Amino acid sequence: MGSLVRVGQSRVRHVDQGREQRPGLRLLPGRQGQLQRDAEGGARLEYYASLGPVKHLDRWSDQQQQIFPVIDVDLGPRWECNFGVGFGMTSSTDRLIVKMILGYRFD
Repeated sequence: MGSLVRVGQSRVRHVDQGREQRPGLRLLPGRQGQLQRDAEGGARLEYYASLGPVKHLDRWSDQQQQIFPVIDVDLGPRWECNFGVGFGMTSSTDRLIVKMILGYRFD
């Protein structure tokens, strides 16, 4: 069993065109809790959201919020794989998202 590591980030992004109806600054928080099993990989829970304009947050049903259970696997000294299945928590978020990141270390 490994240790629990928590990481948080909050971003503010300026939107002037696209799917969002109102241009301006939007609040995009994100959080991760990672349980490192061993040197070969680990598991974590990731949270991503788009809450709306900074001055007036969107209603809960209009916000985009997602939770991803994720596994990390070291595939050797240069390769790693990150795989997760995300679930939307509001009606304006995609219900199911599958993500995979294959990484190569350029040491």
